[in-house]
Amino acid sequence: MANTLDIPERTLAQISAATNSINVVGGTDGRESVYQPLVCRITDHTDNDASETGTDTEKMAIFKSQRHGEPWIKDANVLEHLVCKGTAGSGLTLTTTVASGVLATLTIVAGGTGYAKGDYLTVTGGTIDATVMVTAVAAGVVTAVALLDGGTVYTAGTGQATSGLIPTDVSILYPSYDYSTFE
Repeated sequence: MANTLDIPERTLAQISAATNSINVVGGTDGRESVYQPLVCRITDHTDNDASETGTDTEKMAIFKSQRHGEPWIKDANVLEHLVCKGTAGSGLTLTTTVASGVLATLTIVAGGTGYAKGDYLTVTGGTIDATVMVTAVAAGVVTAVALLDGGTVYTAGTGQATSGLIPTDVSILYPSYDYSTFE
């Protein structure tokens, strides 16, 4: 069954981007004022039913935001609140060692810029990408990471790229706003 309710749809990455039209006052599906609440269906959330069975709202991951600058919160069926902040960082590269095709150790080559402690990232290059979490930063530059999932079918290398990752089981999502600019 399709989204017959005309609810705007976004991915977790899109809804975490402050520049996405749903997060912009006056955007295509965004707010008409800073005080207008919005709802959005998150299409890549684990609570969505890929085959769209059941009633239209029964198998949707519906998130709401009370006003501009506030987080998106999953509207129903929340058993546990997992909090994720969308990463605005870029440029982190790693040297990796591999054991049986799985990442074993990571060494930072370049710390990049704009990262925050707790950001989740993928290390590209495997059949299934590895997942790391930023555990320490200095002025937005990554100084330490922890390997959470070693991925599969990697070869060791220098300068392995990383990209932002947002887990699919979050129930609160903070867009990448510069909150210091909010009153």
